[in-house]
Amino acid sequence: MLYRLYILFFLMSIRFAEGQSPELLWGKTYGGSLQDQGRAMCILGDTLYFSGTTGSIDGDVSEFIGGGDIWLVKTDLLGNIIWENVYGGSDYDQPKDLIPMQDGGVMLIGNTRSDDFDITEFWGGYNDIWLIKIDESGNLEWGKTYGGSDSDDGASLVRGMDNSYYLVGSTASTDGLVSGHHGMTVNSDIWVYI
Repeated sequence: MLYRLYILFFLMSIRFAEGQSPELLWGKTYGGSLQDQGRAMCILGDTLYFSGTTGSIDGDVSEFIGGGDIWLVKTDLLGNIIWENVYGGSDYDQPKDLIPMQDGGVMLIGNTRSDDFDITEFWGGYNDIWLIKIDESGNLEWGKTYGGSDSDDGASLVRGMDNSYYLVGSTASTDGLVSGHHGMTVNSDIWVYI
């Protein structure tokens, strides 16, 4: 007997007062017939952005580039989809964190193993860190990769008071944009950059 496994994004809204248990307001699933994994979310005004990796090209997912794509979905605060889009290349691309931007879009940090389609530069190795800016309509404004010739993984980003951006991740690289690696290259170092 064959079984089909559906792994979908699950999004729920809860509310609670300090000292009380949460109350579920609503919950919805998003995705397609293949594996879809949720990673990060943020609220911007009266909209919600959430991201993950998708291998689907059906259901809520309208496009597939290849390998595993970064999937970004914009909804209203009740979870109704306003738009969705995929970003990446023919290999595996994964989001890790996203933050709202003052212009209504989002900035997203993640990883890429691709060197084609939306990725214009690849440093080599297993992964590169990929930072992308998406406008409020879901269009890719720009993307930039960071790393060296070994594995580089983006983890999180924050905006500073002076509108600079701080990114953190890990690296096993000793070349490219990376300097000052501690220890053996088979072990990763934490990498903070502006």
